[in-house]
Amino acid sequence: MARPLRVEYPGAFYHVTNRGNAGEDIFINLILQKGRKKNMVRDVAICLSRELTGASGVNLGKYFGNISGAGITVRYNHLARQIQSNHKLGRRIKWIKSQIINN
Repeated sequence: MARPLRVEYPGAFYHVTNRGNAGEDIFINLILQKGRKKNMVRDVAICLSRELTGASGVNLGKYFGNISGAGITVRYNHLARQIQSNHKLGRRIKWIKSQIINN
């Protein structure tokens, strides 16, 4: 018997676990394999929209092609790690954010 669907409501916290064989992470590997350069623009848009609006991953997923809330969080965290290691990317995103706020 399938488990019941999750009830979603604003401000809720969800715990999502996806594991492959022998407990391997599968979800992040699937996302990262789908063309890094093609997804970079979308990742920056996700990062900026999450920081500027404060919306949750579930709510943003509806606007970014029905990506799951977990997918949004994975992409956001992946880009946050890239920003920490790539200062040029961090400066560009900071500049884009200032342009959005000032206009």
